[in-house]
Amino acid sequence: MIRRATADDASGIAKIHVETWRAAYSGIVSQSYLDSLSIEMRTETWIRQIDDPSNHIWVSLMDGSVSGFISGGASRDEDLPDWDEIFAIYVSPELQGRGIGRTLTGAFLAEHSNPCALWVLEENLAGIHFYRSIGFERDGMTKDVEIGGNSLREARFTKVPGNKQRLS
Repeated sequence: MIRRATADDASGIAKIHVETWRAAYSGIVSQSYLDSLSIEMRTETWIRQIDDPSNHIWVSLMDGSVSGFISGGASRDEDLPDWDEIFAIYVSPELQGRGIGRTLTGAFLAEHSNPCALWVLEENLAGIHFYRSIGFERDGMTKDVEIGGNSLREARFTKVPGNKQRLS
């Protein structure tokens, strides 16, 4: 089941956010930073994000618990003023590969008619493979971000409406 997130989902979203970061970014982001991630602190952040009407957050539920989430809204990139952006998409590590991410992305894109962008760490090869598999393409833009005291590079991927292959 896919539906809009409510404040009651914040702790489930935070748990998946932390668990997925620890699994996906091991060897990319410093281990000390990954170890410092707190479900309690992320829960507070997600409560604020869910309460912000400019954020569009969807959750996937399995057996009544959050199994994945996607968040997005208007693009934060100055060169894409009329675009949407996926800010985050994460699926519980033990449930990845079952189509939950595709379903969440499909729900988000169905709600938005604008072209869509997202940013992904260049070293996150699994993430890049997933985004390419659902029709996002690298557009050549990059930016450096600091995570845990280390500088990492992100690449931007984009998708235009009508390019909906492989979402179902």
